[in-house]
Amino acid sequence: MACQYPQCDRFALQVNLPQADSVFYQTHIATLKFHCSWQSASPSDVDCFSFSPTGGETGPGSPDTTATGANYEDVVVNDPQSGTWSLRADAAAGAEPITVHGIATLTISSLPRVPVYKRQSSDAAFANYDFPTTYQTRDGLGRPSAGEPSIGANWQTGNIMYMSGQQVSRLTFDDSTKPPAANFKDVTPNLSIVNEDAILFTDHGVNPNRTWALGLLLAGSYQAYTDDDGKTWTQSAAFVAAAEPDHETLGAGPFHSPAPAGATFPHAVYYCAQEVVNDAACGLSKDGGTTYQQPGSFLWHGQCTPIHGHVRVGPSGIVYVPNGRCTDSNHVGRSGLAISTDNGASFIVSVVPDSSTGTTDPSVMEGPDGTVYFGYQASSGHPMVAVSHDHGLTWDPSIDVGRFADPSGTEDGLLSGVQNTEFPELITGDSGRAALAFLGTGTQGDYQSADFTGTWYLFVSYTFDGGRTWRTVNATPNDPVQRGCVWNGGGSNPCRTPPPPRLRPVGVKY
Repeated sequence: MACQYPQCDRFALQVNLPQADSVFYQTHIATLKFHCSWQSASPSDVDCFSFSPTGGETGPGSPDTTATGANYEDVVVNDPQSGTWSLRADAAAGAEPITVHGIATLTISSLPRVPVYKRQSSDAAFANYDFPTTYQTRDGLGRPSAGEPSIGANWQTGNIMYMSGQQVSRLTFDDSTKPPAANFKDVTPNLSIVNEDAILFTDHGVNPNRTWALGLLLAGSYQAYTDDDGKTWTQSAAFVAAAEPDHETLGAGPFHSPAPAGATFPHAVYYCAQEVVNDAACGLSKDGGTTYQQPGSFLWHGQCTPIHGHVRVGPSGIVYVPNGRCTDSNHVGRSGLAISTDNGASFIVSVVPDSSTGTTDPSVMEGPDGTVYFGYQASSGHPMVAVSHDHGLTWDPSIDVGRFADPSGTEDGLLSGVQNTEFPELITGDSGRAALAFLGTGTQGDYQSADFTGTWYLFVSYTFDGGRTWRTVNATPNDPVQRGCVWNGGGSNPCRTPPPPRLRPVGVKY
């Protein structure tokens, strides 16, 4: 492929399966891999994509680098549909003319049979809470405050803090009923008239518990914090420049021993964001999120793409930032994470050796006993969990927790387990306890294609024995959260998930 901005070659690829897709994918799994490679004399950004017969886009590939010399990207599609695919390489503005070599491979294997897990009386149960129909606000551009929700729990007051779009809410509960009745109150701080990439985080390890609300506006993050569940807010760093301004995340937890000098808040606060093209960085705040280390410390050093998941701080003070598109020492695509044991001054990269790359952000958290749990989407689309007993340096074999999904109450059967996954979120509790929440469907195929027909539910997989065994339950068995295709790219693709008509926090265990 000859590639020079703005013109790059596009090639057609015909995919023909042995049987009709609807028949073949009942018993088989297929993976389409587009490997593109190039040599560059100067730093150049080339992105590789695949487009399904119905227009579904997958890419850019992994790793997404701009290094000098030999480079490559792998674009992986799970269960591609039959028909004519389009493979494309794009070069950034100003890049030198580059010849990109592409190899497409299609691998097929039999679908493993999984045992059917029926719901048991001992399984976790969840109550889901809908906001009142007239509750939702709109931002200064008239958009509903429904996008990219995040949630925090104040363990001291029992209240839930919830942010979606520009709006921040406080949920209080009446425990005299089962499940408890919820009351919703708008406690939105005066941040800005618009808010992109809304993020809320509650630190339940300090007294009082502190909640931060932030979001992007142009070239940086605006944020405020509250120590009374939104009754009052304090504007903190009006502009956070600890890292570049995209795909930001905030987290807090204990300082790692020895704590740095000059700390005026009992916990460390970290703001991390991507540089868009080259890397990502995290900045440390020692004053409760009022100011941040300038500049931030870089995370990936060329081993992972800049985009990343949410920063988490373990009880030991170790900092973890997950990433779904990294490479190992053999240049094989893996999922991994950046780890800091010096309060964010430096980071190393660890990859899960039997993992693969995914299209959605992974999630990571350390338990009180030091066990680290890493939840991610495999390239097959399946929900996976890996466990580490040495703070992320080595990993036990990954477990496909979608195999243990209860098929009852779902429209697409799940007789073969969860086949496609989005938005995994992992959290830990007491020693040995962890849970992974994710959107899942039992329907195979390329879920970014317009003709994908899967029905998506919120699943929760949990362990009480440190990750040796897992149970997976459907938290929304009679109320799916999405039907059809899910889009992982930007722009106005019709598969891009629209704002839901109702706001809904994660279900509450009762």
